[in-house]
Amino acid sequence: MKPEHIIDFTVPGEPKAWQRRVQTKSGNVFMPTAVQAFKALVQIAFAEAKPKAWIPWAGPVEMATSHYFPIPNSWAKWKQEFARSGQMLSMDRKDWDNLGKIISDALNNHAYNDDRQVAHGNVLKTYDKAEPRVRIVMAFYPEPTRELWQRLKA
Repeated sequence: MKPEHIIDFTVPGEPKAWQRRVQTKSGNVFMPTAVQAFKALVQIAFAEAKPKAWIPWAGPVEMATSHYFPIPNSWAKWKQEFARSGQMLSMDRKDWDNLGKIISDALNNHAYNDDRQVAHGNVLKTYDKAEPRVRIVMAFYPEPTRELWQRLKA
């Protein structure tokens, strides 16, 4: 089955990972500011890339995210060159699932109704010294209905 829409967009800046809410000694619970700010950047980038009359999608979604981290200046020259070549995958301290989760959470009620609709996801961690960023490619599939099944069977 082919997707009905494909939206490809980029979030500038260093990739961030999802973090748990923080509880203060006084009992207040809050989301870290860096997480809130990054989620807002994701929402802005999606809003600029989506079709004008877009409403949150109701069907299944496929999402691929590519996270480009800055290359540390402290690394040996050979390691920096290796990272710059595009052939070195990142083992950055940020877990792959938390990198995907912050993106999928940010797009709730924007790209789709709920991130449970993401039926297939892919996370790539790599490097780019010149331009740290996150590239997101989303494929939106029709909602499963009897009519769709009849059409596919025919």
